Formats: sequence, structure tokens, C-alpha cells
Amino acid sequence: MRTIASIAGVAALLPRAAMADETVWSSVAYIMYGDRLPLQGNPYPALTPLGANQLYSQGSIFRARYIDNSTVGNDTAAVTDYLPIVDIEPKAIDNTQLSILSTNEQYVISGALAFMQGLYPPKNQSFAAGAGGIGAAQLANASTALDFPLDGYQYPRVQSFSVQDPSSTWIEGNAPCSQYLESVFGMPHEAAIQQTYQDSLDFYQTLWNRFFKVAFPSSMANYYYAYELYDYALYHFNHDSHVPRTIDTATLAQLQNYAYMQQIAKNGNLTVSGGAANDMIRAVAGRMLAGKVVAQLQGALASGAASGKLNLMFGSFETFLSFFALAGLAEGPSGAVFRSLPRQGAAMVFELYSTSGNRTAPPPADPDDSSLHVRFLYRPSADEGEAFAAHPIFGNGNMQTSMRLRDFVAAMGAVSIGSVAEWCGVCGSVNIFCSGLVPSQGGGGGSSSPFGLSGAVGPVMAGVIGALVALAVVGLAAMGAFFVGRVRCYRARPQQQQQQQQQPQGRPTQSGGKNLGGFKGPEKNASDVDVAVSRSGVRHERMGSWELRSGSEIPGGAAPRVGAAGAGAAVGASSLERGVTEVNYRHEDDDDDAMSELHMAPVKPRETV
Repeated sequence: MRTIASIAGVAALLPRAAMADETVWSSVAYIMYGDRLPLQGNPYPALTPLGANQLYSQGSIFRARYIDNSTVGNDTAAVTDYLPIVDIEPKAIDNTQLSILSTNEQYVISGALAFMQGLYPPKNQSFAAGAGGIGAAQLANASTALDFPLDGYQYPRVQSFSVQDPSSTWIEGNAPCSQYLESVFGMPHEAAIQQTYQDSLDFYQTLWNRFFKVAFPSSMANYYYAYELYDYALYHFNHDSHVPRTIDTATLAQLQNYAYMQQIAKNGNLTVSGGAANDMIRAVAGRMLAGKVVAQLQGALASGAASGKLNLMFGSFETFLSFFALAGLAEGPSGAVFRSLPRQGAAMVFELYSTSGNRTAPPPADPDDSSLHVRFLYRPSADEGEAFAAHPIFGNGNMQTSMRLRDFVAAMGAVSIGSVAEWCGVCGSVNIFCSGLVPSQGGGGGSSSPFGLSGAVGPVMAGVIGALVALAVVGLAAMGAFFVGRVRCYRARPQQQQQQQQQPQGRPTQSGGKNLGGFKGPEKNASDVDVAVSRSGVRHERMGSWELRSGSEIPGGAAPRVGAAGAGAAVGASSLERGVTEVNYRHEDDDDDAMSELHMAPVKPRETV
């Protein structure tokens, strides 16, 4: 036993001894949001104080590793080695050295700001040289330098992207991906999903009677809503002192396991293809992350490590699971760590370093230089005492926790998507930004595009083109009626509107004389689709799920019924379609067709002199 312990102790010292000669030039991290309100019953979930503290703590750990470990407590410094990034600003934020990207959910952006408070805590008389230094704080008529408010609060530049922005594809590549959504729509028909649904139904229905019925209808108490149910239970387990009496730790663990099974099938099944064979469409989020990581590390090298020193991305667990599958982490020597959902505040890191030990010279300019390496680290939660740990990726041996840069780039290139244009091709996406990126498919029928897609126009794109052509024809017809037929357009007076409404041939009601139902009630148009409407922009929790189709299409008879099951209840989207774009319609009461009486007979021109 003593011999084994001695060997283990020596092995633990080896990495630290090797790190003495390492110089870190750049680091790329993907960080999960912290504790927030549950999705069910909260259309706009907010970050909780617990979540803010989780991200603040994670930021403090990053500071202890990359910036300065003398300003953090001993407990914080003990969970990571100190490997300062060369020439990174130690006290004040220099936004030219950092890249901070976030999805546009409020709880994700708020968590990013909390993280930055831990990374660069407020400090009086701290000014970054790249932001003007102390000279920018001096006033001509004052003898002392001004401080930033809140005792030297630091102001980071956080860029957040909605799914309508092409940059969003790098941090949540699954959200607006049409082929990904189409693949997810088919999941309830997969044999493994149906079997798990049947095996778990009694478990969920029993819990519905004990706990979930205050917020979920019974039709949602099943495996198809595994993530929403776990998300709701986790929040109340952490915040409601009465919940542990109903849901113990073992039950919560079972809910978490089912949620993981569902989400890894959705985001980590590499055998499923979309528009092209072997495109691993379910892992599209991880493929985009892989492309972004390589681009950021290469950009840091190209700048001589003057920029891109610390690159931070804030998002959701789907991207974690996708990359875990692509990198083979769940099957590796530390597989158990990766066979569960990342916990709140989790972080995965890609660290570029050299083994030359020279911190004064710029990094080697040649990416093939044998001294350049990349290390993958994972911290599965922001819990106190949770250490940063290095793990082998892409099938490296147990002791190979780092790769030469050129080997890393090659391995990532084999699974990554390298550009937004390529993402548009893989996803078959009709996003407006894709129209200017994907090349036209001319030059011969049946030929393949650079992205592995058929040269023919797909049904979705054909529908869009047809709609645009129809609108153009209607517009030309209206213009022709105006200029040739001399149609008069005027605003009907209130009395005339009342008379017209009494006429059988008058303008039909918005519902066409029928109650179309749906969330808009009598105001619903026949062309309206059942989507959730957001006044604050685009979110990606709901749209296009199979629940919005015919309920009979769902195996197992689990079609959800719309309605509340109790106080504060709200029907949420299935977690098998999380990450999907919502459409933001602006409701207007202006009736354009009431402003022009195109049904009136045109004025006849005089034909005599």
C-alpha cells in the first residue's frame, strides 16, 4: 500500500514539475451559465444570486490560474496551478487582450458579467495601459486621478448575439440549424427513445402526483420532457426547503440521468446524418465550437500573442455535450466525468502553451513548431474545491493530456465546421445571413456543392422563393391597377366603415368568420403559426417542435395538452427541441386594407371633349 501511495504521489508531482518550463500564450474557454429560474413557468428566466456567485467563483479560479493568484484565497488557489498568460493585464481590464462572447439570454449575459467581476475584481486606481492608462484618469484642473465608480469597477466588453446574427453560430450552432431541427423532430420515432419513454413512464407519473402537478400537466410528465422536469426539480431542490421531503437526492439523480440520456441523444449522437452523409448533424454545436477554438488560437499566434490572450464564450450545456461526443471524452479514461450533464458554472478550456520556458520572446510563428502544445481542461462545476483537470482528447493515451498544436489542429479539423458559410450549407439554413454566404448552385444538374449538398433547390428554399415571387406578382398587379385603371385610394370615414361592415361583401374578419383558436384567439389570422411571441427579441427555447404538429404523430400517446395544471403553471416546450428559434412578430392594429378601397369600381375617364 505504501508503494502504491508513493507512486501516486510521484505521479502527482510530475505535471507540476513539467509546468515550470511552460509558457501559456492563449486560452479559450467555454463556460456554462449559473443557477437560474426554471424554464417552466418563466418565459424570461433570470440569473439567481446563487448563479451569480457560481460564475463569480469560476472567474476567480481563472484569475488564479492565468492572471494573479496572490489576490485570491488559499482554497481558490489550491484548485489550479498558476500559469499566467504572458503580458496579460494584471489589475485592470484591457479589452484589446480579451474576447468575450455570449448568447443573448439574460441569464447567460448576466453570468458573463459576474464571471468578469471575479476575473477582474474592482480595484481603486487601476487603469489598463491599453485603455489610456493613468493619463486617461487625470484631469487638467485636478491633482489626483479619478477612479471608476463602485470602487474601481472594471467594464468588460461582452458581445452577445441573437440567433439572427451569424456570429451566434459559433457559440450555439444548433439553435437556428434547420437540418438539426428536422433531425430532432424525428427523435420520438426512434426505437431507443420510445423504449426509454415506456420504461420511465411510471417513474414520471408517480412524481407528477407527488410534486410536478403544480406546474406541469400530466401529459408532460414523461421522458419527452426529461430536461424541463429535471430543470424544475433542481431549482426547487436548491431553493425550497420543503422539496427534499418530496424529492430526495436519489430521485433527483434519476431525473438528472434521464435528462442526460435525452440530451446526449439529441446533441451527441454521431451516427445520425442530416442533409449529407456523415455530417454528424446532432453535434453541430460542438463542430462549430471546434472551428472557433482553432481560429482563436491561430489568431493569437498570428498576432504574436498581442491579442486573443483570453477568449471566453458563455452558453449552454448542448455545446458541451456535442464536443464531448466529438472528442471521444465519454469513452476515454476519465469517461465517467463526461457521462452526465455539466453542472451550473462548468467550464472547458483549451490552453495554448510552449515548452521553451522563454516568456520574453514572442511565441513561435510557425504552427508546426514542436514546442507548441494544446491542453484540454475541464472543471465540471463551480463548486468550491472542484479542481481544473487535464484530460486526453481524440483517443490519446491515458497520460497524453496535451497534444502538439499541429496534431490538435488536424484532429479538430476532422470534426469542425470552419466557417459560417459552411454551417449554412451543412444546416440547409434559410437564415437571412446565409443568402449572401452560400454560393449559387448553378453549373449542372445534380452536382454537389462545396458543402456536400445537392445542386437542386431544396423544398424549404423553394417555398421561400415561391413566396417572394408571389409577393412580387401581387405588388406588380396592384401597381398596374393603380396606374392603368386609375384606382383611387383613400381612408374610409368612420360612417363609411360602419356601412361597409354591415355589407355581406365587406372585408371579412381576421379569422375569416371562423375561430381559428391558438394563442391569439379571435385575432388570429389563418396564416399565423403557433409560436411563442417575445417582445424582447429572439429566444431559442421554442418553435417547430413536434408538439406543435398533430398530437397523433407522437409515439406513446404523449401529445401534450395546452392548459395550466395549477397556479403559476405554464406549458413549456419539450427539451428535445431546445435550442430552436422563436419568431418575433410585431402585432399591429393598423389595417392596411381598410385604408384602400380596392374593391370599389374605378373612376371612368371622360371620353368626349
